Amino acid sequence: MDSTYQGQETLNQRLDLLNKQVEKIKRTILEQQNYIEQINKKIKVLNGEKETRER
Repeated sequence: MDSTYQGQETLNQRLDLLNKQVEKIKRTILEQQNYIEQINKKIKVLNGEKETRER
């Protein structure tokens, strides 16, 4: 059974768990955004090198 539908006894624990999951997902998203920024910088550098060689 999904813990969302358990009784009041575990309400605080379930809310805590869900809030922790949200925070973990937010951290993962931030990490991925940082990776994208790093990759985009590398792409920009490589495109610059490519343009220089094509001249």
